[in-house]
Amino acid sequence: MAGGPEGSCHCGKCICSAEEWYISGELCDCDDRDCDKHDGLICTGNGICSCGNCECWRGWNGNACEIWLGTDYP
Repeated sequence: MAGGPEGSCHCGKCICSAEEWYISGELCDCDDRDCDKHDGLICTGNGICSCGNCECWRGWNGNACEIWLGTDYP
């Protein structure tokens, strides 16, 4: 097992570089800046990017969390 491009392997586990805050994943192979954008914002600012996929906050939906499905608009 080897660390991804932005990490190293210690005791069989990859440790991602703290300097590259946007790198994550079990093998340090995910770039948390590489998610869909809307209005120039990653995940439209309505969620977080996790390994290339937006994880939308409650009430938001869509590939870039750009669709409001909640009952009261924030």
